[in-house]
Amino acid sequence: MFSCAGCKRKNNVGVPRKPTDKNFIGKSIAIAGYSVRAINSSAKACVLTTLTIDCFADMDLRRLADEFVHVNLETFRNAEGKLEQPSAYYLNKAIEKLAPQIRDYDYFVIGSGFENYPGYLKQIETFDNYLGNSSRTIEKIRKLDLLYPFLQQNKISFPKTSVIYVDSPDTPSNKSNMTLKIYGTPNRRIITRETQGKISQTNTIKEIYDKNISKFLHPPFVLKSEKSGGGFGIYLIRDRNEFVTNLKNLIELKKYPFVVQEYIKGENLSSSFLANGSKA
Repeated sequence: MFSCAGCKRKNNVGVPRKPTDKNFIGKSIAIAGYSVRAINSSAKACVLTTLTIDCFADMDLRRLADEFVHVNLETFRNAEGKLEQPSAYYLNKAIEKLAPQIRDYDYFVIGSGFENYPGYLKQIETFDNYLGNSSRTIEKIRKLDLLYPFLQQNKISFPKTSVIYVDSPDTPSNKSNMTLKIYGTPNRRIITRETQGKISQTNTIKEIYDKNISKFLHPPFVLKSEKSGGGFGIYLIRDRNEFVTNLKNLIELKKYPFVVQEYIKGENLSSSFLANGSKA
């Protein structure tokens, strides 16, 4: 069912000419994720033999990967009638099918697509060659009511933030019961000791804005789902009407809770934080 399973590139076509690390000569790695082109490119620069499993299988990936598997989300979702299933669900099915082959590789790593659904990592954790965070670790850092208090306690700065929890998701979006928590750090004040971590309940989106958001954040600010990623479902809010409209859209997509966050101007950068438990 997975198109391009076992597809192989032509020898030496598209392979980086200057390996950055000769320690990986003769080694192999399996890579799975929503899009793994960048990881695969780095792996090939280290002269690793690669098997890739992703949802795009674009031409750059096909030229570089030794073997690639294309998990076509549109085909699967239409066939199963499950249009809301996340990519991690179908990537997991591909991994399960390819498990014997993946276990033969020296290393197994994952890319994007799993961070919002740590439950799907439980199968991946069973692979002895898996390199990466556990599902428990991912769950901890994705739970906002654990993450922000941790940052506060350890005096790690972050933009002024509020998290909107929908308590009654099945009610109409303009009447949903919502709970809002405000988080901030001492050096990014406006949030007082009295409002720090305070829970505020309201019945309408407009009340969320008028009674809470507008008290500590001024447009433009960022509105996004907790399960956002890759730039999807992230809005720059310039006024009250944009806030109401876009929060309604997110509620209809059932991607709660939602994050309202201070917008800080700066350069657009993509970076990774890498650590092995003792060294970062």
